[in-house]
This record gives sequence, C-alpha cells and structure tokens, in this order.
Amino acid sequence: MKLYACDSVQRFCMQVAQSCGLGEWEAALFAENLVLAQMRGIPSHGVMRLRQYMLRLKKELVVAGVEPEIVRDMPSALLVDGRYGMGFTIAHKVMELCIQRAGKTGCCFAAVFNGSHFGMAGKYTIQAAEAKMIGVCMSNTMSTTVPYGGLRDIFGTNPISIATPASKYPPVVLDMATCAIAKGKVILAAKEGRKVPRDVGLDATGSPTDDPNAILNDGHFLPFGGYKGSGISFFVDLLSTALSGACNSLMSVDFWAPEGKQDIGYFMGAFNIASFSSYEDYLKRVDVIIDAAKSCPPAPGFDCVYVPGEIEQNNYDRAALEGVEISDVVVKDLIAVGKEHGIEWPFK
Repeated sequence: MKLYACDSVQRFCMQVAQSCGLGEWEAALFAENLVLAQMRGIPSHGVMRLRQYMLRLKKELVVAGVEPEIVRDMPSALLVDGRYGMGFTIAHKVMELCIQRAGKTGCCFAAVFNGSHFGMAGKYTIQAAEAKMIGVCMSNTMSTTVPYGGLRDIFGTNPISIATPASKYPPVVLDMATCAIAKGKVILAAKEGRKVPRDVGLDATGSPTDDPNAILNDGHFLPFGGYKGSGISFFVDLLSTALSGACNSLMSVDFWAPEGKQDIGYFMGAFNIASFSSYEDYLKRVDVIIDAAKSCPPAPGFDCVYVPGEIEQNNYDRAALEGVEISDVVVKDLIAVGKEHGIEWPFK
C-alpha cells in the first residue's frame, strides 16, 4: 500500500471519465465520489471500480449527460425515472431536489427507477447533513445474499445510509451494506489475494468459507446479524423497488456484468430539522448523545467507542493531510486503464 495525493488521483479519474464521454461537471462529480470513498477508507467503492464504470459507460449501459425525469410529482413525494444515467449524477440531483423540497414542506422522499450503481450511499446522506437536514438513502442491488435460514440468493447487498449534522462533531453517518460484507470488499480481497472472515459468506455447497473466490463463484453472501439484517435487507429492496417499479434484486443486473442495464431502484430523501425543532437545539441534543457514547468505558480489546462514521471521518482527515491509500494491484489496473484511454497515471 502506498499513499497518493488525493487531488492528483481525482484529476486522473476525471480525465479518464471525460475521455469516455462524460462532460466536465459530471466527470468531476464522478471522480470526487470515487476518491471520497477511497479517502473514507471504503476502497470497495473507490477507484478500484473505475474500469467497470468506464466499461459500462462505453457500452452505453449507463448514459452520459442524463437528467432525471420526474414522473409523478407531489410536494413531499417524487417518482423519478433515472433514465439509466450515471448513478452518481442521478442520485446527487435527486437528493438535491429532495433537500430543496424539504426546505419548504418539512420532508421530501423520492423513489427512483431505471437506476445505475451510485457508489457510496453515504455520499448522498452527507449531502443532506451539510444542508442542515437528516438524509436517508438506500438502494437494492443484484441478488447475491441469502435470506436468514435460506440457501438461495434473494436479496442484494442492499446498502442503507442515514446521516445527521452535529455541532461539536462532524456529521454522524451510518453507511452499511445489509449483507455481512460488501461485495466490493470481497472482490478487492480476491484481487489482493486476501482471505475474508468465515462468517460473511458461503461456498457453493452452503459451507462457511474464508475464500473470497469461493463466495464470488457460485457462493452466497450472508446477511449481517442473522434475521435482523435479513429483515432490513427485505425492506431496502421493497422501498427501493416496489414503490418505484425498478427491478427487484432477483431481476436486476449485476454492476460487474459485462452486459445489461441495471434498472436498480433508490429510495432517498431528507428531513428538514428546522421543521421539527430549533436547529441549534437539535444539534445540542445530538451532541449530548454523542458525548454519552464517547464517554462510555471501552470493553476489553477496544480503545474507545466510535459513533457511526467516526472511523471513516478519521480516515478522511488523515488522507486529506497525507494522501489516499491505494493497493498496488489497484494502482496497476489504474495505470492500465489510463493507457487504454490515453491518460497518464500522474505518479512514478
């Protein structure tokens, strides 16, 4: 693992994206999101995905320059056609619209169909938190995960994120897959030749395995927390697809597939804090809860208690000062992607 200047990595990703047809603003947003995930210590949703995003873009499985289309419009509820645009672009614009509406009505939520992979769900809830709101965002994915007690993939990794602003602290950000491990983390482990914990997936026979390739090749992901994660995954799929008409996890196309538009769904929106309470009073109450968690004596084997998103924020702050960490195998692929598109990797 080596450290690389964040702005240079971001500029490289932007240039590659522009070479594949994204306009300047959209390419900048795309590159910012990839590097943000990398900086927050979520490499499964970072620059390792650059090649696949560009492959899907060149094959027109996702479409550059698309504006989301509002199909059904009420003051606090929107049905939106993502029109197979870049997921980063569609999700950003839909959340921005929800934030604007919530400023007038108190809250606004959108169900999106014809969606494509939008990267790190926390990006959009942070977007709401920075606008003095509570953000909620979730999406289904292709089925990779067995329900609790089952041995057939029914649900996807089905991420969910919730974020709130705080006063003394950075935004508190829950951002997680509802399976025991994100698929991107397993793919990255396979690329880097690492094992994964034995309690996150099964091989093709239904036996627990620490081999990422066994999980990826006809194996299965497990829901986190047994029936609890399975139940949450069910409702992520329901809210993301049953409301919008997007393909459910059994019907949707895998982001990593070489063909096929995804048509996954998003469910996202924002609560305007000022509609419920004085914003300043709310922040004080949030800080009280954070202070209580941070003052809790750590259990044996732990240094302290972390609130949601704190570790990722620490990673981000460190990367902003020192550079972003990227594994050698991913750098090798980035160099190759750059050569394929006439863009030079900016590091020797």
